[in-house]
Parts: sequence; C-alpha cells; structure tokens
Amino acid sequence: MIRFKSVRTVAATLMMFFLVFFVFVSCSTASAKKPSTLNQSGKHISSSTFSQHGFRLVEQKQIEMVSGTAYILEHIKSGAQVYYIANDDEHLGFSISLSTPPELDNGANHILEHMTLASTRSYPGKEVFFGASNTTLNTYMNASTSATYIQFPFSTTDERQYRQLADYYMSAVYEPTLDDYIFMREGFRYEMATKNSPLTINGIVYNEMKGANSNILRHANVVMRESLFPDTVVKNDSAGKVENIPTLTADDLREYHKTYFVPSNSIIGIYGELDVVSFLDFLDKQWLSKYEKSISLVKIPEQKPFSKPKSVYRTFPAPSNYDSDIKAVISKGYALTGISDKEIPALLLLINILNNNNSPLMKELDKSNLADSYFLNVSMATRQPQFEIIAQNISPQKASTFEHIVVSALKKVAFEGIDPDLFASVKADFYAGAVLARENTRIGLDILGSMAIGEITIGSKYAIATSNYDVQNVSIQNVSKVAERFLVNNNHSVLVIIDPKPGLGEEQEKAEQDRLAKLKSSLSESQINAIISQTAAFNAWLKSKDEKGQESIKKLQVLTPENLNIKLPQPNIKEETWNNVRHIHSYANGPALRTTFYLNLSELTPEELHYASLYMTLTGELPAGTMTEEQVDFQLSMLVLGLSTTVEPFYTSYERKYSYPVMNLSWYTELKNAKKAEELVSTILYDTILDPVRIKVLISMEKARIDRSLQSNAAFYALSRAGAACAKSYALYDHLYGIPYYLFVQKAYREVSKNPSTIIEKMLKVRDKMLVSNAPIIITAGTKSEPASNAGKTLTKQLGEYTGDICTNYTKIAQPPKKGAFIIKDSVSYTVSAQSIPFEKLQAFLLASDILTNEYYIPKIRLEGGAYGASSNTDRVYFSAYSSRDPNPMRSLEIYKKANNVKLDITKDFLAPYVIARYGITTAPIGLYSEAFINAINYIRNYSIEDRKAAFEKIKNTTTTEIESVIKEINSSECYIVFTNESTYKTLNIQFDEVINLANEGK
Repeated sequence: MIRFKSVRTVAATLMMFFLVFFVFVSCSTASAKKPSTLNQSGKHISSSTFSQHGFRLVEQKQIEMVSGTAYILEHIKSGAQVYYIANDDEHLGFSISLSTPPELDNGANHILEHMTLASTRSYPGKEVFFGASNTTLNTYMNASTSATYIQFPFSTTDERQYRQLADYYMSAVYEPTLDDYIFMREGFRYEMATKNSPLTINGIVYNEMKGANSNILRHANVVMRESLFPDTVVKNDSAGKVENIPTLTADDLREYHKTYFVPSNSIIGIYGELDVVSFLDFLDKQWLSKYEKSISLVKIPEQKPFSKPKSVYRTFPAPSNYDSDIKAVISKGYALTGISDKEIPALLLLINILNNNNSPLMKELDKSNLADSYFLNVSMATRQPQFEIIAQNISPQKASTFEHIVVSALKKVAFEGIDPDLFASVKADFYAGAVLARENTRIGLDILGSMAIGEITIGSKYAIATSNYDVQNVSIQNVSKVAERFLVNNNHSVLVIIDPKPGLGEEQEKAEQDRLAKLKSSLSESQINAIISQTAAFNAWLKSKDEKGQESIKKLQVLTPENLNIKLPQPNIKEETWNNVRHIHSYANGPALRTTFYLNLSELTPEELHYASLYMTLTGELPAGTMTEEQVDFQLSMLVLGLSTTVEPFYTSYERKYSYPVMNLSWYTELKNAKKAEELVSTILYDTILDPVRIKVLISMEKARIDRSLQSNAAFYALSRAGAACAKSYALYDHLYGIPYYLFVQKAYREVSKNPSTIIEKMLKVRDKMLVSNAPIIITAGTKSEPASNAGKTLTKQLGEYTGDICTNYTKIAQPPKKGAFIIKDSVSYTVSAQSIPFEKLQAFLLASDILTNEYYIPKIRLEGGAYGASSNTDRVYFSAYSSRDPNPMRSLEIYKKANNVKLDITKDFLAPYVIARYGITTAPIGLYSEAFINAINYIRNYSIEDRKAAFEKIKNTTTTEIESVIKEINSSECYIVFTNESTYKTLNIQFDEVINLANEGK
C-alpha cells in the first residue's frame, strides 16, 4: 500500500488539484546568485516597481504552502496576466497557460500543442523541442492539452538557463512557424510510395490517439463529457478523435492559433528565487510590448442544466476473443453548475470523503459485489466541473442497481450527515499535503498550473491552489450542503454505460482499411501522383539535415561544463546499533520525520514474495489489533502524514550487481506524533486482520489497478521485462512489479472469488515467516531529536528470532527469456531492445543513450515512423531503447539493429551540451527528506559524496572516442521485448523465445 494521503483518492485528473506534494532540492546545479527582489527576507515588492516595467499589480496573497507570496500582475499593453510566486526556492518554474475552446473533434488543440514547440520564428527548425529538452539544463520540459486549455511548463535550477528557455517558450506559443511538413508529421498525412501501394495514414498525434482510444476508461470519460455538455464546445475531444483528425488542415490550425494564442488570452507563471525585476523587464521589452490586447481571457459558455437525468449506452471496440461478460464500465456523472470559489474547498473535501473506503458510498458499493473496483474522477477543465463515480469490470445489466446505490448513498451523506471521524480524517489528509509540500519536485509548476486552471475554468485562481489550507475552515454542515445542492438535487446528471463489443475492434480496423481503399479508388491519376510526390518530398524533408534547428538549439545551450556550479552538501549521518538493529539517521531540516524499516526477506520463496507483496498492499485498508477498519483509517490520518508498505529489491551496491528482497515500511509523521505513529504502524504490520469479505474486495481493487496499469503503461512492463532478461539482479524487480506479479494478482483474484480462506492462510503463513529479525535496518530522515533517536524501537521488538544466514544475493528467480512477445488489448505496440553493459562504462553509456535518443531514435522512430514515444536509457547495468504507441513495431526493431552503425560527428563541442543535460538529470531535485534518505542508502552501499563527485567528473571527462566505442557495442539482437495486439503479432517477422497472451487474463 502507498498511502501518501490523497494518493489513495480521486483518480488521475485531480491529482494536481489536491496539492499533496512531494520532493524538493538540496543537491542542485545552480548559477551564482544574482540580487533578488523576493520577499523571503520580509522584503515587499512595490506596485511602482512593477509599473516601471510595464505591469500593473492587481493583487497579492500569501501562499503558505511554499512560504511565498503570489503577485498577480497584468501587462498593461498586451493584457497578459502574470502570476509570480516569490519564495526562496532555487528550483525555478515557468509556464504559459491558454484558454483553448475545442471547436471540433479534429485534434486542432492537441496538434497545435505539438507543433508550436517544434519550430518558431526565433528558433526555427524541423524539431527544436527534443533537442532543447535533451541538451539543456532543465529538470522538466513539456506541454499538455486538456479539455479547455493548453499549458506549456518547464523548470530548471539555473537562472541563466531559465531566461533562455523562457524566450524559447514565448516564441513557441506566440510565433510558431506552423509549417506544412511539421503539420503532416505531428498531425496526420496520407502516404503512398508507388501507385500500386495501399493508401495509408500516419502521424504522431493520429497514432497517439489510436493508442489512447484503446483505453475503455478514457472512452467512458469522453462519452461522459459529451453527454453532460452536449450544447457547448466542451463536448468536443480536444485531443482529437481518430476518425476526425483527417478532416483538419494546416490552414485551420493557423486560423485557430491566430485567434487564441495571444498574450491577452494567456496566463504566464513565474516561480522561485530569481531576479524578477530583470526577468519582467525581459518579458516586457522582448515579448509582451510587441502585442496589443486583442481578446480577454476566453470564458467558455456554460451548458444549460438538464431538467432531468439522462442515460447513455455506448459500445466499445474490443478484440473478437475478448471476454465481455463483466468487463463494462459504468459511470454516474454530474455537472456542477454554479459552484463558487468559496464552495470548492467543501467540494474537494466531499470528493475525498466519498472516495474513502469507509464512506457510505464505498461501503455500499463494496457490499454490492457489482464490480471489481470503484473510483471517483473529477475534472476542473470542463467549465462546469465534471464529477464521476465509476465502476470498472461490471455487467451492463447492473447499471440501474449501481445508479440506485450511488444516489442513495449521496442522499445519506447530504441528509444524515458525515461521520465526524471520517470528516476529521479526510481533513487531516489535506493538512498532511501542506506539511509535506516541499517533498515535491514540481511544486512550483503544480501551483502555477492549478492557479491558471482555476482562473480559466471557474474564475478562481486560489480555490484549488490553496485548498490544503482552505479546507481547514470547512465544517461538516458545509460539506453536506454541497452534497445536497450539487449532487442530490442536481438533475444535470448522466448514467454512462460503456459495453465492450467483441469483434468490433477488428470491424473498425477493417472499416478504416476499406475507407482508405475506397478513397484511393476515387482518386484520379493526377491525385494519386500528387500523394506519391508528396510522400517522397515529405520523407526527403524528414531525412534532410536540420541546420536551422541545430542553430536554434545551440542558442538555447547557454551553459558549458566549465561554468557549472555543482553543489553537493556533505551528508550528516549518524549510525548506531541496538538489539541487532542497524539504525541510521540522516539529517534533514524540516518539520516532519521520515522513518523507513527494512527487513531481509531472502528466506521467502518467489511465490511467497508475491504473497508478501499482496499482504503489504492490503495493510492499512483492513482492521488491525483491536481497531476496526474505520478506526485504522482515522488513526492513520491523525498520526501519519504518509505511509508506504511494499516488498522491493534492495541493491547491495551502487553498481546494482546483486539484490535481495526486503520488506519496506516507510512513513512520515510530525515529531509530536512520532511515538504514537510508530505504535500504530506496528499494530498494522503485525496484527492486520484478514477479513474474508474485505479481502475479496481489496484483491478485486488490486486487480483493477494493475489492469489499468498495463492498459495505460505497457512500456513500463516491457522495460521491466527487458531489464530482467539482461541483468540477473533485475530479475527480482521484474518478479515483484512486472508481468509475474500481474499474473499472480490475476490468479489470486480467481482464487479469492472461490475460496478466500486459501489466500488468507497463505498470507498469514508468509507474514509469520517475514516478520523475523533478519538484518533489520531503521533509517530516519529529519532533525536530530528524541523521536528520531528512538525510532524503530517499538516496531522491532516484536520481531521473531532469526538464526539463519544473512543472504544478500537472491538467486531463486530465473531470468526470463531474452526474446519475448506479449499479446495485449491495444491498437498500437510497445517495443524494447536491451543489452547488459559493463559498469565501468556506465558514464559513457549514459551519454551515448542521451545522444542516440536525440540524434537517432526520436528522428527515426517518432518523427519518421509516427510512434508517440521513442527513447533510450542506461540503468547501471543495462542499456535499452524503446518505443511506445508505435504503429510499426517491426520497423522499430529494425532501427534498433542499425544503432551501432549510426554516423554521428561526435566532437567535444557536440558532446558538451549532453554533458550539461546529464548534470541536470543527475542533480535534479529529489526532495528534502528523500535526499536525506538517499544519502543514508548511499552510506549503506559505501557510495560517498566523493564517489558522486568522481562520477560527475567522469561524465565531464568522457571522450568522444569512448562514446563512439560504446555505440559500436550496442547489440539489439541480445534482447528484445514486444507488447502488441494479436493481429500485429502475426505480422512480426522475428523469432521469440516466449509468447504470453495477456489479452484475456482475469476472465
């Protein structure tokens, strides 16, 4: 179980808004300090200071979560809004957010998001973004399209790099070149090599959406949005529907950009400790003063509320061998019309309360056994917030029963009130998010993003961004009133039923092929010749040298290895031993204490490790000791800021040559609660009660979770499998997190449905075998304090005796075959090619993988081939190249084979920006307590600060000859893994050592 408060709650779309953040920086790459105008020393920035540089100060507000001040500015000439959050954070953030109504389903918003960063007037080229991302000192660069807005964020730890990247982003948003060929590459294009070739369609966004639309949960969400907002543009899919993307033209995009991509329809975000006066002067003189105010920030009209609830039934394309009996998704959704900014905190509390396992809603749904799992989803991107209660893997015939349970439970919350302990528990979750705010690597971007989204969608920049504090003033009565007004007495509601239809997937694929064939037959000879010529010209353009792009990327490379200022603070670590327990304390100056408890599990068999993982996943969700499940939940919220319970590999050295399984029990708490928190965690670990009814529900939820994981992130499973096949020490990782665990959970789901006592008996047996004094380690991260000194003493005194040998190299798991195919339910594919590497060449391979990603894999697989993702990675002992949402896996596998013969002019000047980027990767923020924890882990592995400095120097001093040498060593035939659908698998002209069909697991 991972319970970092809101992580257990509302599904993906609202994760940003709950602001339960982690991770900050103490090891960073930064420039020499410039004079700062920030208020961290109590300084105030006057309105006259802003006005001198073209800005009007609209308002200012304290943002307690990051100990900062938000200055809300308006650029006087252009009308652009600027949100500046001033604090002492050296991890600088920048963003541009635009209100972008999706006028049609043709993907214009999504394709524009891709195209803008590819080439601009100031930074022209064929594809500048990936070169910039891979060769500058940034910690995050991206862009994203949502239902009604597009955001362009980046972050860096260097102020010099910050300004240059901001210049590039401003140019990308306001003056992209929007070339025809870039439109064809990023959006779609028709292709024919010869007049006898079939007419095909390709394009990065087109292929991305083919993959995305294979996800039944996404399909359900889209149908819900269409059904709730049928009379406004919100009904349109801003990402694009595959069948409508080919109706878009480049001229359509240019017209859309001209209308909406203007400063007066923008919110520019600035975050962190920088010379803001100089930066605002740059924004004013270099950019914003060139523009007049054209339109105000676009507000999409609201959908008129319904007079009565509606019901919508849709089929979903599934393969012909798909077991559809209980695979439907049913969702009860509401449009929350008229909600005010003052009601948002109560709404967020209500959503978290409803999603809690102990809420009336979840209790009744769990008791019904209608579905494998239930979860809530809320989107603030739809003008009127869209709220859904979703059942996954359910019979379509159970729709009315599901709806009745939902409506009855909502009435109970509204009219009978909320259990005070449950209310206090959820409110404490928000408080925990504030305490752990600086455990978040992207807190600056998250707050800037949530402020902009709040303003664009509901007209409130603070309602979401400051919710962790604002909910503390909400009463139970406030929450019940929100439930009554926006859910119980709300007829603007839809019941959506998404029913998989076996064979429809093949029917639609054939229909697309027939459409293309019919289109070709309707073309004149001159039209066919035009497509052939266009295909040839486009391919020639793709393969041509991008000299303009290279010059543009060089403009962004403002740093050199020589002018980096690397800060590596010496860890403050103390070790002591008591009762066979090794206790390591790593100093971190914060208000909380992080404690981690490790136990060596090498005595467990591979199967027992899976049962141990399952047990740890369920802890915290069940009764324990004398406490009911509700009491466990309440006490965790009151005493523990975050809890993680896993079984994982522990690598004995930095080289990751050997590993062994450990139980990892980690939690955060405030110092004042440390003793009681440990007593609670100890009870949960040793005395969780495995109730048969509840176990069935929780294992169903775990199955639904990993089903979603495979569906949305098959690339992870492919990479995990490849790593295990190449490196013996990674076989344990794959066993615990990859396909072996996926198959184990499917088996456990089937078994628990028939005989839960068997599963319970095995878990109890493993628990007894697990909780013995086998090399126990306690790691604490925080200030030096009595709670830190005493941490682990309550927890470890209950351990059973262990008299066996201490094993630090677990060899009970065989490596999987090196050439594997996995059949999945998806319309696109995922491929990996991998090989083991010698550790002494790690730094050379790290740089080589960065170079190959930028110079070879992205151009060949993404830009030419149309795959959504293409990259390579080096992970201590193995190298991998991989593709995701790939329309042509066989082509990608062939490209991997040619990597060792790629012709690159690798000079010292060519290598320097990759060295800079690698510094950025290796010194990226990892969190206040997380940094201290990693220092302790490195201490255990005898990997010192001096070793880290030596590794940096080795990267810096890697020669061009070394890079060329390791590239020649790449051997794509050693290991390859493919995740694909059955029809594509049959076309692969390649040998596999194993083929595993995952398409109908769990039926």
